[in-house]
Amino acid sequence: MKKLLLLAVLALPAIADDASDLSDRLKKLAAENEDDYVKVFLYRAAYTLTETIDSRRAIRDLFEKSVRVEVKDEAALALAQMEVFQITKGHLQEMVERGGENGRLARTYLKIND
Repeated sequence: MKKLLLLAVLALPAIADDASDLSDRLKKLAAENEDDYVKVFLYRAAYTLTETIDSRRAIRDLFEKSVRVEVKDEAALALAQMEVFQITKGHLQEMVERGGENGRLARTYLKIND
């Protein structure tokens, strides 16, 4: 699933005029998508292009509202990348305890924040 989404995101620059346009397209795709997991990746890509607050807010909302662990994990990592730690720190610590690739990333973000 991640690879398919990445390929789709990488193909979008060919149809976008600039970073702002591409970011808007990604946010529109996210808003139209029913899967919160996919939304996190789309909003994260949009934020990476323009660093607008609305993309960050959307990810924060997904983090706060989702009950799916994989959605909360990806949203927490995305917010940590954006240097938003206040609401995600506890969840990042839980991820560290679970281990795995996301746990290692969470540990790295927590070290950066200290």
